[in-house]
Order: sequence, then structure tokens, then C-alpha cells
Amino acid sequence: MCSGAGEARAHVPVATRTLRLQIDPDGLTGLLVYRLPQGKGTQLLLAVPQGLAPGDSRSADKPGESIALRLAPDALRGLRVAVGEKDAQARPPTLQEARARLDASGAVEAALLLRAAGRAPAAGELIRLEVEAGLPLPITLIAPTGTALVLIEGAGRAAPGGLSLHPRAGAPCVVRVTSVGPLP
Repeated sequence: MCSGAGEARAHVPVATRTLRLQIDPDGLTGLLVYRLPQGKGTQLLLAVPQGLAPGDSRSADKPGESIALRLAPDALRGLRVAVGEKDAQARPPTLQEARARLDASGAVEAALLLRAAGRAPAAGELIRLEVEAGLPLPITLIAPTGTALVLIEGAGRAAPGGLSLHPRAGAPCVVRVTSVGPLP
């Protein structure tokens, strides 16, 4: 039996987001998954007719894309990426494609394909990942075989094929590319 407000809040479903970035010949590309659990927010999102939401210029024949585009600002909030020298300008990633689906629990899951940098980092360059606002955003940075990454600042650890990073407000993750293998 719940006797306090603190106990009741412990079970409130919250939105989550995760990002998987990979180094490829075209730069840094990634898949950000944003999950909005069943609840009032999901009901409101699904209740707005296609094409009537502010900024929604997509047709009703692509409801998954339209819903994902409405979720994109929250999903991308605060994310900035820089590739290059230490003082390289961090920029928000570019949205390439967006899709959403309703899962069996009633949650909406949006998958956003991103381009975070227009070129692959060279050996000796830095990748800086910042999350200055919004929900926590765990990031998996995947490197091709033969490319070595070293976390020089921020929270994270080695993961299969790359690094598992946890940037947060005021504490970006900075990764040095120490060697570059052949890109696929």
C-alpha cells in the first residue's frame, strides 16, 4: 500500500532515450531511440490528427514518420557533437530519417537516424559529445576494426567495439581517436 507521495512517484513511467553512434567513411552516423511510455503524453500525441500538429507538414499516409518528427525535439534536446581539435564547435546532429511505432505496452518508440558529423575523425582528433539538457542519454560509440578510441574526459568505459559513454550537463565526454583502421 502506498502511503506517501514519494512512493507513488517511484512507479511513474518516464521517457527514455539511447544513442548508438558509429564512425563510418561519411562521418559519425547514429540511431537515437526515444521511448515515450503509455500515459497522458502518449494519448495526446496519438490524438492529434496527422498534419495538424505545429510543424507537421507530413501527409497522413506516413503516420509513423509524422509522430516521430513530433517527438524529435524532445529526443534530441541538448545533444551536441564536435569532431576535430579541442576547440571545435559542437553542433546538434542532423535528422536524416524518422520512424515511430506503438509497442504492445502502448508506448511510442521513435527511431531517429542522425548524421552527427560530416566527416570521419582522423587519428589524433577528438570527438566531443555533449548533453546539456533533456533526459539522460547513454551513448555507445562504435569504431571500425583497427580504429582505437580513448576516453580522455567524462563518464564511460570500454564496450564491445568501442565505448559506452554517459555525458551530462557540464560534463561532456571527450574521446581521442588514437589510430584509424580501414573504414568499410
